[in-house]
Formats: sequence, C-alpha cells, structure tokens
Amino acid sequence: MTLYEFNSLDIDLRAELCWSVGQFLTERVTDRKRSLFFRLFDFYVELGLNSGSDAVTEIVPFTEGDRYDRMVQSVGLGDLA
Repeated sequence: MTLYEFNSLDIDLRAELCWSVGQFLTERVTDRKRSLFFRLFDFYVELGLNSGSDAVTEIVPFTEGDRYDRMVQSVGLGDLA
C-alpha cells in the first residue's frame, strides 16, 4: 500500500491498519495532545490522540519534514538498546 492509498482510506481504516500492521516506534506527549508514531509499509504515521479522552483526532502519513523531525526527537537513547 502506498502513502496515497493509505491517505484515501477513512480514519477508522487507517487507525485499524496502524494497530494491526504498523510497527509502534515512539510517542510524544504535549499538554494538548498525545502522538503515537508508527512505521507502516514504506512510510511513517502520526496518530494523534486527544490528551483527555485518548480519542483519535488525526492520522497523518509522512516520510519527511516536521513530523519526521518530531518523531526522531522523541526517541530516547534507551530505546535504541
């Protein structure tokens, strides 16, 4: 599946693919939201959760850019061992 095919799916199908096929990489928590990062096929996915209810608010696939930088910055050195 390509990034564009994934992006054309509705949010429920994208979430199901993240949970069932995706490889969880890391999470990033701010005061407004919690982001889970997954590796899926040949791209990455940021799954945004509401900080209060853990409801999925967004699912955005990416390969580079600001989201990639935030994902890499949230990986702790202990995670690499």
